[in-house]
Amino acid sequence: MSEDQNYTQVFYSPSDLIAMLDLKESTLRKYAYDLEKAGWKFGKNELGHRQYNERDIMAIRRLIAAKKNTSMTFEQAAKELVFMLKSESLAVPAKNNGPANDQQNDIAELKELVNKQTEVIKALSERLTERDQYIEKYIQKSFEEQDKRLSERDTMLLERLEMIEERKREQAESIKYIAAAKEELEEELKTQKKKGFIARLFGRT
Repeated sequence: MSEDQNYTQVFYSPSDLIAMLDLKESTLRKYAYDLEKAGWKFGKNELGHRQYNERDIMAIRRLIAAKKNTSMTFEQAAKELVFMLKSESLAVPAKNNGPANDQQNDIAELKELVNKQTEVIKALSERLTERDQYIEKYIQKSFEEQDKRLSERDTMLLERLEMIEERKREQAESIKYIAAAKEELEEELKTQKKKGFIARLFGRT
């Protein structure tokens, strides 16, 4: 009998996954919808309801882990996860009903798969960290540029205020000078009037 004939793919119902992953039905639907939207393909029964195999369960587990360990939304995490899975061509080993040695091989393959998943999650986290660092640097640069613009604006305002104050001082000096000249002129006029009065007074006597 060939390996394909020995292969038996096990499908799980939504209720199975709800119990297995301790999720609410609405939460499971959201995870599945986000993965489908990102390009993941789920099997479906004759009624069009989703059926989940072990690879689907692995994807949902990793989606939950990625969301817990990063600041991404589920939609973003689903896109990154599907991209990673497609690029790495990860596949869950099939259940085997053969002898104990085959079961041990399956366990070893599952452990290897878990290690690969951990590496992918680590790589995903590193990518997210790099993205966060880039965003932080971009925000910091924006703040620095804004501070520079504000500083330049404040410098210009101070220069204009100094010019205005200087003009006020010049105007005050001019007003003071004009007032002094006016006072001097008035004094001179008073003196002339007094001299004229005295001259007229002595001229009459």
